[in-house]
Amino acid sequence: MRKHFRPTVHSSPKSFPLFGKTALLSLSAALALAVSCSQESAQTEFEKGLAAYNGQQYEQAVELFSRAAKRGHAEAQFNLGVCHADGNGVPRNDAEAVKWYQEAAKQGHPRAQCNLGACYDEGRGVGRDRTEAARWYRLAAEQGMPLAQYDLGLCYEFGKGVPKDGEKAIKWYRQAAEKGLPDAQCRLGLCYLGWVGVNFYNLNEAVEWLRKAAEQGHAEAQFRLGHNYIEGYGVPKDESQAVAWYRKAASQGYAEAQNHLGVCLVTGTGVGKDEVEAVAWFTKGAEQGHAEAQYNLGNCYIQGIGIPKDEEAAVNWYRKSAEQGLAGARHNLAACLMAGAGCERDEAEAARLFRIAAEQGDASAQCALGKVYTNGAGVQKDDVEAARWYRRAAEQGNAEAQNLLGLCLIMGIGVQEDPDEAVKWHTRAAEKGIPEAETCLGLASLNGRGAPLDHAKAVEWFRKAAGKGFHQGEYWLGFCYENGMGVARDLNEAKNWYRKAAGQGLQEAQDALARLKHPQSD
Repeated sequence: MRKHFRPTVHSSPKSFPLFGKTALLSLSAALALAVSCSQESAQTEFEKGLAAYNGQQYEQAVELFSRAAKRGHAEAQFNLGVCHADGNGVPRNDAEAVKWYQEAAKQGHPRAQCNLGACYDEGRGVGRDRTEAARWYRLAAEQGMPLAQYDLGLCYEFGKGVPKDGEKAIKWYRQAAEKGLPDAQCRLGLCYLGWVGVNFYNLNEAVEWLRKAAEQGHAEAQFRLGHNYIEGYGVPKDESQAVAWYRKAASQGYAEAQNHLGVCLVTGTGVGKDEVEAVAWFTKGAEQGHAEAQYNLGNCYIQGIGIPKDEEAAVNWYRKSAEQGLAGARHNLAACLMAGAGCERDEAEAARLFRIAAEQGDASAQCALGKVYTNGAGVQKDDVEAARWYRRAAEQGNAEAQNLLGLCLIMGIGVQEDPDEAVKWHTRAAEKGIPEAETCLGLASLNGRGAPLDHAKAVEWFRKAAGKGFHQGEYWLGFCYENGMGVARDLNEAKNWYRKAAGQGLQEAQDALARLKHPQSD
């Protein structure tokens, strides 16, 4: 709940005229004097209570606030509510806080109205009632209270207690923002970025309001402004400026900024590469429960980036992130379980996690699940299901899945044989530098299967794969040199490539070397 207790400076109580000894008071005058005296007494007790509160003498403050509150003093009623809400001078009691906020709110006290709205909004000390919350926020907002204006804007943005209305949300956010409320300035900026429930896209307005909030130290605004500099949204792209704003937000404990700052440090984006500092920021974010920071910290542990390699620690952080639903963490945790890295091997659990992540749309998990079905690891072997998952990943641009789907299509495994479609997928994978796909394209050109017969083109593809050290590419390049297909026949060059492939354990290359060592007569 937001609290608005602020020390208030009050003028001295007004003096009242003295009456002569013989003056007679009418009944109405006597009553008026009694009320005035009562009000003066309540004001005095409130001011004493405020002094006691500011001196951290909370029990005395509560006693004095109570006396003034019972005499109808609205400010005392509000502050007494705050004491009950905070548990200062009395045991914390939200229902009692609501009672006193209501008394003050009925007298038009704007901060009490706002706090009462928050109580109804959150169901604290009173049954949750978003309609009633919006009503009290409005009463305070119409008196010009910035926080109530902001809260009313949230009601309109999300349809809490009022119909959703983006224009009204913007209206109330702007009123609060113009009074300098950083929460409202940040929210208004996000609205203009189209990142929240209200979309009035205006990059210049977005940057203006985010900067105002950021310069007041608003952590989320600092982070969002940093993101604008990373992407070049409404400002010239400036990675060093982005890092500066990320660092400000991260230093305030904003977990998302801590994670992004870690990414910048580990990649050297906008700042000198520093893997050790990156791990420190990932750790801060991870310990706050930020799922992506936990995932990134797990990656650092599994690869030994900025910290000694520790597979058990990696699994621990992957698990925490996976429990929050992060698909990438589920994929990596499944990979550890499948390999028994940092944990006991559990193929069935690995398959289950791959499936969950795959169903979330994670392309790497979809490809991994396809391999699970291909190998029958933790599930019953199923080539049709494997090909289905390869296709889903391939359609998202996963290069490994594009290559594997192409292999299924060449051989008719789990799908109908289709060399033409195989070449399509292998081409996409080859464009991403997958050497196995390059080799398959070379074979397609060598045999005229799925591609025009073109031995020179085949050699070109084999050479690309061989240049990456792929043993099959090396073997087939040697084959072309041995047989003069697409290149001039050169047995020494053939032996050179066969030798490279044989050194990686490829039996066909070893056989080819033996054949060339002991050639058979025609």
